Amino acid sequence: MLAICYGCQILNVHQRGTLVQDISAERPGNEAHGNTDLAAGVKKGDAEHDATLAMGSRLAKLAGAERVHINSSHHQSIDRPGDGLRVTARSVEGIVEGVELEDERNWVVGVQWHPERMPDDAFARKIFGDFVAAVERNRAAIAARK
Repeated sequence: MLAICYGCQILNVHQRGTLVQDISAERPGNEAHGNTDLAAGVKKGDAEHDATLAMGSRLAKLAGAERVHINSSHHQSIDRPGDGLRVTARSVEGIVEGVELEDERNWVVGVQWHPERMPDDAFARKIFGDFVAAVERNRAAIAARK
């Protein structure tokens, strides 16, 4: 499962985690995470910021780095991670930007950003490539059992 933006939040709630309902209201002083946080007259489109990836995480392995530049289009975020979810990406000020299910048997990654809107980004392409490869492995394993 690849859970993107609201999907990442839904994954977290499904796993009995909690959300920050409005980052700018509940975590004042954070950088902009979405258009709703941008000042009037600012160029619209996704906000962008850096994120730090947890060492050893799937995301860090795919990025080949500990720090990445991501887009951002959300005003909610994960507060308390759900059961079995490991926080694997955070913005500079600590907002959760990515989670992974700790069960290695399943490919479950949640990202708060929109890699589908970053077609020229190598990290975004690697996320989708790894996800598709996991789906293909799963499909082959199911076919072998038949």
